[in-house]
Amino acid sequence: MDEPILIITGPTAVGKTALAEIIATRIDGEIISADSRQIYRYLTIGTAKPIGVWQTISPANKIYTVNNIFYHLVDFLEPTRRFSAGEFADQSRKIIAQIQKRKHRPLIVGGTGLYIHSLISGLAPLPSADQNIRKKYHQILETRGRIYLSEKLARIDPVLAAKIGPNPQRLIRALEIFELTGKSPRDFYSRTKPFIHNYYLINLDLPREILASRIEARLKRMLKSGWLEETEKVLKQKYPPDCPGLQSIGYPEIISYLNKKISYTEMTEQIFVSSKQYAKRQQTWARGHNYPTLNIWQMSTQSIVNYILQHSNIKVF
Repeated sequence: MDEPILIITGPTAVGKTALAEIIATRIDGEIISADSRQIYRYLTIGTAKPIGVWQTISPANKIYTVNNIFYHLVDFLEPTRRFSAGEFADQSRKIIAQIQKRKHRPLIVGGTGLYIHSLISGLAPLPSADQNIRKKYHQILETRGRIYLSEKLARIDPVLAAKIGPNPQRLIRALEIFELTGKSPRDFYSRTKPFIHNYYLINLDLPREILASRIEARLKRMLKSGWLEETEKVLKQKYPPDCPGLQSIGYPEIISYLNKKISYTEMTEQIFVSSKQYAKRQQTWARGHNYPTLNIWQMSTQSIVNYILQHSNIKVF
């Protein structure tokens, strides 16, 4: 196929998933999720993972299916595992080939900027993980907290520290790279090769106050739908509270509430603030990488879909 691959990104709660499903039905598409939280099994409500079922399409192949749409790279990883941008790019490239072999169209959707960046800009030749260094920084994280790590990285590379924010795994990885090489990870970024070349990317956005309202409304729905119970169930399965999956936004706050360290009101407020901060980082990432942006405020769903299809030059069946 000579058509571009469609990529839809944007901040959390902007409405990417619902739009992508509509577009997928229009173009005979399959969705590849670029969301670093929806990859995890058992974590559904708190990651806003679309509800689906695993469908067998061949004796050796099962695909997560939502409303008769094939979804890839969701609900497949144990919460104790990590899934790097490199793994995402490598798996996505293989999945794209499989989708095109089925004469369908790949549609990449999600708000994890590093995942999307790995596909369209390539990956830096960074050093492999050093478990001793990681162990040291995990101990520092436990004793001194995320702020200390963020300030340490800011002294090395303030631009990178601002982009990463309070994400402990990314802070530790950046500090690990510096300790191994004496360089900031950004120093490696110029030596990259993209995985895909022909694509149409659109970043959906909303005014900050409107997005905050959507985040608040979604948070209330998620809590009402059983987010606390979901977290309790995962913990009862003996997954450690500090495992990668349970570091996703909201789960640490819920765990603190379940352990009676904070009140319910404090928990909801902290999740709300963390979600807004995450959305702000996503918006900053999009601006920093000059993503073409569509402000969808006061646009109907159909007009957004039409805009994307017309500008992407993808044929509609």
